[in-house]
Amino acid sequence: MVGNSISPDVTTYDSLIQGLSCMGRWEESTRLFNEMVSNGISPDAVTINITMDTLCKEGMAEKVHELFDVVIQRGGKLNTISYNILMDGYSLQGKMDIAMEVFKSMVADSIEHDVYTYDVLINGVCKSRRINEAIRLFQEMRHKGLVPNIITCNTLLGGLLVASNAQVALTLINEMEASGPSPNRITYITLLDGLYKRNYIGEVMNVFQAMVNSNFQPCMHQNL
Repeated sequence: MVGNSISPDVTTYDSLIQGLSCMGRWEESTRLFNEMVSNGISPDAVTINITMDTLCKEGMAEKVHELFDVVIQRGGKLNTISYNILMDGYSLQGKMDIAMEVFKSMVADSIEHDVYTYDVLINGVCKSRRINEAIRLFQEMRHKGLVPNIITCNTLLGGLLVASNAQVALTLINEMEASGPSPNRITYITLLDGLYKRNYIGEVMNVFQAMVNSNFQPCMHQNL
């Protein structure tokens, strides 16, 4: 294309960067991104997000943050997905304090946040055993009119049980059964496992019966 004096445009770079990213060739995709910028072509949100996501999956959240800042300094457009990717990158590295700072900047910049934004944050703080923060985020998202999905609830449920907050976990499952989202197999298995490990035998039997009543067949394991 270049040899024929046809200049690549944003769409061309998008296609190449996405293809290389899907093949895990992040160094080449990053080189193309830098080449694109050097050639005076402003990357759109698609290009930026593809590049950021690829680097985050390689555990390079700090490098993504550098790219993030450069885009902002050059007047580039970042969207909800951009911020979610960066927060998820830090979350995967267990750097939740930085992820929360990114979230604060997202709010300050009036970038709309969605359910996935909170899914990322709740998952991260649960893994860091910061369960009170997870509960606060869960309440905050509902206060803002965002409806938790099954991933949100299952993540919080698992975090509550790891933190030995079985009673709060049981309250959450009751709310799910009453007003949604409807518990799924993962919900019940997570709850059964957590309650059994903490010797809540009576509650285990109640949850097991609720699972059967909801037409979920329990998994049967046999030692052969």
